[in-house]
Amino acid sequence: MTILEITPEILDVQLAGKRLLLDFYAPWCSACKTLDKVLASVAGQLPDDLVVGRIDVEKFPLLAAKYGVTNLPRLILFREGRQTGQTSGVVSAGKLVEFSRR
Repeated sequence: MTILEITPEILDVQLAGKRLLLDFYAPWCSACKTLDKVLASVAGQLPDDLVVGRIDVEKFPLLAAKYGVTNLPRLILFREGRQTGQTSGVVSAGKLVEFSRR
């Protein structure tokens, strides 16, 4: 699984795809680093058509504001450009796999 660093310039292209999981994070966030490890541990269990992207809220605060991100880490799931779910904080491997299949 490759995790894309999402910028405003490529976000619309990625949203136009079938499925996208956005991970909003900050480099200083210890919970975000823990979630990174969870994501890495379940990489082979995520749906094949799912693109995983990360948005650094310090670099792109307007994107964080656009999606109402107030807590980190925040995961938002999209299907065909529409938001289908979101969760905040560190989630277990099982919950992450379940969430990604929505």
